Parts: sequence; structure tokens; C-alpha cells
Amino acid sequence: MKGYYDQFWDWMSSSLPQGWAEWEGLYQPVLDRLAVAREAVTADWLAAQVGRPANEVRVRVLEPWARVLSRGRRGDWRLVHRTFGEYLETKLDMRDAHRRVAEYYAVQRWGQFEQWDPYGLRHTATHLAEAADRSSAQQRHELIALLVRLVTEQRFQQAHLAALRDPALLRRDLELAYGLAAKDEHPDATFLLVPVALTIVLFNRRLLRPEAMFAAARDGNVAAAERLLDLFSGQIDSDWHDTILLTIAWLVSEKAPGEAARVRDRVRSSQPSSPTLVRLLERVTAALDGRPPPPTVLPPAPPQWEAAGIVARLGGATDSSLLGPHYELLAQEHEELRDRDVGGYLASLDGPPLVALAEEEPAIGEPLLERYLNVHRAYGYPQYRNGSLWALLAAVLLHPSQDWVREWLTRVGQVVLAAPNRGEFLENLEIAVLALQASADDGTAEEELARRRDAAVDQAEALPPSPVRGEGDVWGLHRRRLAGLAEAYSRFPRDGSDPSGLVARALAVGWGFAGITAPASLTLAETASIAGPDDASSMIERALTAAEEAAHNIQDATFCARTTARVAAMRERWWPSPPLSPDQLAKVIGRLARDRSSPEFSAVHIIGESYAHHDPTARALMPEQMLTADTLDDLASVYQRPIEEFLRHNEEHGWAPGEHLPSGTRVNVPDPGFPPLVAARLSAAVLAGGPPGPELSALLRQLAPVTGADVTALATVIARLLLCSPTQDAVLLTELRRLATEVAPATAAELTYLPQIPS
Repeated sequence: MKGYYDQFWDWMSSSLPQGWAEWEGLYQPVLDRLAVAREAVTADWLAAQVGRPANEVRVRVLEPWARVLSRGRRGDWRLVHRTFGEYLETKLDMRDAHRRVAEYYAVQRWGQFEQWDPYGLRHTATHLAEAADRSSAQQRHELIALLVRLVTEQRFQQAHLAALRDPALLRRDLELAYGLAAKDEHPDATFLLVPVALTIVLFNRRLLRPEAMFAAARDGNVAAAERLLDLFSGQIDSDWHDTILLTIAWLVSEKAPGEAARVRDRVRSSQPSSPTLVRLLERVTAALDGRPPPPTVLPPAPPQWEAAGIVARLGGATDSSLLGPHYELLAQEHEELRDRDVGGYLASLDGPPLVALAEEEPAIGEPLLERYLNVHRAYGYPQYRNGSLWALLAAVLLHPSQDWVREWLTRVGQVVLAAPNRGEFLENLEIAVLALQASADDGTAEEELARRRDAAVDQAEALPPSPVRGEGDVWGLHRRRLAGLAEAYSRFPRDGSDPSGLVARALAVGWGFAGITAPASLTLAETASIAGPDDASSMIERALTAAEEAAHNIQDATFCARTTARVAAMRERWWPSPPLSPDQLAKVIGRLARDRSSPEFSAVHIIGESYAHHDPTARALMPEQMLTADTLDDLASVYQRPIEEFLRHNEEHGWAPGEHLPSGTRVNVPDPGFPPLVAARLSAAVLAGGPPGPELSALLRQLAPVTGADVTALATVIARLLLCSPTQDAVLLTELRRLATEVAPATAAELTYLPQIPS
């Protein structure tokens, strides 16, 4: 092909001898734009880009070059083949071409975002990124800075969403800027990374709205619904993902039956094994084929008073069979649940009678079922919430009416995809900025930081020793707040700040909910390594032991196993003695940034794990399989992970799926939730490794994207990044403080930074 394209190039560039000005002012600029265009473009678009009349571009350039161009039905143009674009890489300055396209929008038309054409809104960020990738260090930094400025600009976001109605595309641009800022080696790159990272957090809170996804499906727009579902990737497991896909197929079937069948077939081809998912697939197929649904059997409907008591029990109004506050959704003393391989949920017992009452007396049963569902909506523990909702989904599928089931599928799906309302902690971001402001001689910030320290100590000392029914878990919040203050004062000490005392105070905080206590204790171990005194090793051991004890007492069986494996991996792999050398630390961070799915960053299960700290007096079930699992097949069931992933993560051992492994064998557990914790752990090792400076900041910037959807891990890494990146720029610090304050509220209703998706 090269010889073929050489001939075309000689012919196309034949105008050079006739006049350099024409080549430089018309022919080459048009070819540049065609070479880098992300989609077919019109003569009008090319003319605006190069500053020549559209008719001239069409008559003098496009039509004569038709042999190497492809013309669409709408009169738009593109290169005839991708390989010709690759050939032009050797003839043209692609960096300059990408930069000029981007600057046409992001420089010449900055602030006029509502007047940008769809191409500019859709592709300017990509052109900036392409130009940055091809640039030298300083030019690269400047282009990344422009990219970050663009994607974090509220007016650009508003225009983008209003014109394109594609939040997935906007998030792609944000993540593009995020990734480039993380790799930027310029000393000021930290102050590009932090704003775009926090904007992504705000984006996710503001625009991850499952209601819009289901509305798009009802309108027959399956592509838009699938794009919105992609925004929730990483937040739900494969069974729930397939369930939402089938719900979309069912909703879209009336207006786009062909698209509905395509989505249904995609799920069916994966051969789902869950009985609940198989039952849903049968109902969706019946709806698409116009057949009656498979027969179902509901129990007798309970009397109204009994159904109301079921709802009240889950809501914590009685002490009944709940394990603690109303957030604990497990049923433990029911005999019919004791023989199951996994911990049972109250919804397994409550769902069928509530659905039966909704079927027999809708005016009474449906409001009660809605209240039952809303208890889950208010619950912020995704692991328990989605497990309980899976049990409720099985009951919903027992209702005889197809229309009713379809409607309630969307209601359940909205709750599954709802953002958690507790468990996240971002306050350490503002603490870190306050410390930076105080170090820049801002007396007001120093006073505010001291006030927060004193208040945190007083509040922690006033805490009761354990959770109070209905009060939620603030123990983990207080641990993390004290940890954030200890780390801030360890980097920028002040009279009376006492970082090690703050760590000790955090370690003394009583237990809250086990699932929150475990990761908070891992963070405390990290803080002790940063801010602890000479006996930091004893504090670290106390914190790691607390994490292990909490992990063993998590009520949900799968969540208990996963958290235990995470703590085991932390103990064995990420708290080495002696600690990693600076060179080793840099290398492992590089590997993590390149491939977080590597077996090196898996959790660890120990064959024969006895969960020794599990409270024998608790009513929590400890399924037998958790204690006896000794094959990869068993572990895939316990951890609810694909056997293929277990085999890949343990490939070096050559174990067969059913091979029995001896007690004490360490097995790598595939766990997408673990690398963010590793990133946080390594960020502590960086912060503890030396004085602030560009080398440490560069290492920490690599870790931020690894945290993914784990907002608490992200905030931990970014707070430590800020503590490694002192600055005297008061204007910059004020802006960072504003962003940190804006991102800290727990409810999306308090955020106004990003606009709504237009209807």
C-alpha cells in the first residue's frame, strides 16, 4: 500500500511548485484536518477551520481529491481508509493538526460554548489529548492544562449535555484529562489532577441517575440506555448488570423490538446460572414472543397488620430478628435459612408475602412494598443492600402480571443503582488544604484547622462504645477524621498539634459496623506509619488486628470473606519488614498504575481460614462452605467471582478447578475492590518516605486513577498528594478549598456544580 499511497501523495503535493502559499494556506491545512478528523466532516466545517470559502475548499481540494476521499450521502468527507491516515502520519505534522483543531474551539471560541457545533463539543478534548501525547514535556503540560480547564468548566459541561445528551461521553473526556494529568511530570501537575478528580466525583454524584436510563429505554432509545448503564460499571456485579440489561430490553420492546431482542440475546448467550436471572430471562423472552409468562406460585397474602409489621421490622422499629440498626438486612435465626450456603436475608422471607398482598389487595400491599423498598434506598452499604434486593427481586418475579413485574423491576433497579448515602469519607481533602493554607502563613486557616482538631478529639471522646439503634455508624468517620488531622499535622506541625496522640485517640474509638471498621482500621495503620511516634510499629499492629477482627465479624458471608482476604493480603504483602526501598516502591507503583488486575494486586485467601475472631455469640451465620473451601471451584462460590478469574490469578501454580489444596495454601483472590486499597497503602508509604517534593508527588499522581470508583480511597490518595505538594499560591489554595468543600457533602441535593441532564 505504501507505493500506492506514494503515488497519490506525489499527485496531491504537485501544487507545491505552483505556489507555496497555496499549499500552506489551503491544500495542506485541509489535508491536515481530514487526517485527524474523528468523524466525516463537511466542506463548511473544513472551511471554517482553515479560514477559506467553503465552495473553494469543495471545488479546489475535495472534489479533485475524490480518489483518496470518501464522500457520504450527506455531503461529508473523510479519508478513503484508515491506512491512508497512518501513511499521512509520516508526511504531516499531526501534533500541530490536532492542536489547531482544538484551539479553533478551546482558544478562539472560549466562553462561546453554546455556539459550538456538535463536532467541537464531542471531540475537542480528544484533539487536545492527541496533541499532548505528541508533544514535548512543557508543551504537553500546557495542553493538558487547557484540557483540564475545558472539561472542568461548568459552561462547557452545560453546553455539552444540552446539545449531545450523552453524559457517558462527557465522563470519557473527564477521565481522559484525569489520566493525562496523572502522567504529567510537570511540578504543577498536582494542581491539574486534583480539580479534575474532584469534578469526576461531583459528576458521578450529580449525573449517575438511573431514572434517566430507564426513561431512555421507555422511549425506545436502547443505545442511550446502555451508555447510561455503562456509567455504573464497577458498582454492580455481573448478575445485577444482566438484570438491568434485561429490564432495558423489556422496557424498549414496544418501540424497538429488534433492539430489545438483541439485548436479550446478549444476556442469554452468557448462559446465566442464577435461578433468579434465568427466571427473569424467561419472563422477558415471553414478553418479546407474545407468550404468557411461566407459571408462578405465591404464598397466601398476610393480613395487613402482619405485613405492616414486616416493614416495620426491617425499618428498625422493633428489635425482632435484626442484627443491629435497621441497616443490617440479614435474617439469622430462621431455621429455613440456616442450611443455605450463603447468609440469608430478611427479604428472602419478607418478599413473597409482601408481593402476595400487593397482588391480592394492591391499594394496601403496594404502598407497604414501596416502603420496604425505600428502607433499602436509605441504606448505604451496597454489599448488603444489593444482596437483600436480589432476594426481593426473586419475590417480585413471582407476581403473575407481566406489566406489574416490569414496573417493579425498574423500581428495584433504581435502588440498586442509587448512590450510597454513607460510608464515603472526603473530609480529609479539606483538612489537607487547610494544612497547606496554614503552612502558607494563613492565620485564619491555621485557627480553623486547630478548631477542627479540638472538636474531633472532643467528639471522639463523647462517642458511646458501640452503635446505637438507628443512629448509623459515625465511628468510622471519627477514625478517619482523626487520621486525616494526624497526617496533616505530621507534615506541617504546629504547637500542640500532637499527631501521634491523634493516632492513639483514633485507635481508641469504639467499634462501629464491622464492614466500615475494617477499612478504616487499615487506614489507621497507614496513618500510624506516617504520623506515629517511635513505637509506630505497635500502633500499626493494633490497627491491623482491629481490621482483621472487624473483617471476621461482617454479617454478609461473601463480604466477610472478601474483606478478610483483603486484610490478609495487606498483612502479608503490603506491610513488609523491612519496608520497600524508594526504588522498589517506584517500581511497584508503576506496575499497579499499568495493570491493577495483575495477580500481584489480588487479595489472599488462606486455605483452612477459620475466621478466628468471629464472635461465637453473634447470630450471624458462618456458612460451612466458607470454613471448608479448599478448591478453586469452592472459592469461586464463596467469593462470588468467576472461576476463570481464579484460574488466571493463580496460573503460576497450575491448579485445576477441583484440585484439593492443603491447609495453609495462599490463594490469590480476584477482587476489583482491592487495588484501590493497595493504592492508598502505597500512598502512605510514599508520604512516610521523605520530605515533600516533586518526586513524591509524581509517584502519588500515578496512584490516583487506580482508586477507580472507591471515593474514600481516592480522597485518601489525593489528600496525601496535596500534603506532598506545598504551594504558596493563595488563589490556587482558595479554589482548592472551594472544590474540597463542595465535594464533601454526602447528599447529591447539596451539589449544584454540574447541571441536570436535559430531558
